[in-house]
Amino acid sequence: MMDFSTNALTTEEEEEMKHFFTTYDVDENGMLELDELQKMFANFNVIALKEDIKAFFERVDTDRDGTVDFDELMQYIEEIMAEKSTSDEVVDAFNLIDEDGSGEVSHE
Repeated sequence: MMDFSTNALTTEEEEEMKHFFTTYDVDENGMLELDELQKMFANFNVIALKEDIKAFFERVDTDRDGTVDFDELMQYIEEIMAEKSTSDEVVDAFNLIDEDGSGEVSHE
């Protein structure tokens, strides 16, 4: 399982992702096409509209060639990890100034 507490993957996590990627790269061309991505979602029992899967695909396909290569997938994962890290930092900072743990900060 990947650790999203940092915004860098370990070598082991990157190898897990490579294995994951090649598992769904059915035609073994080094890229995921939309139909392969749809199968991946189905295998994980993710119920998503085709439009949602297509929007996800378009978000990850940064070079707009109609496929997602491993580097694009890794870039997307690293962005998610960075966003999560930033979000956690904001929560931690808020908790520092939320002295009574009420979820509110007064300006006294």
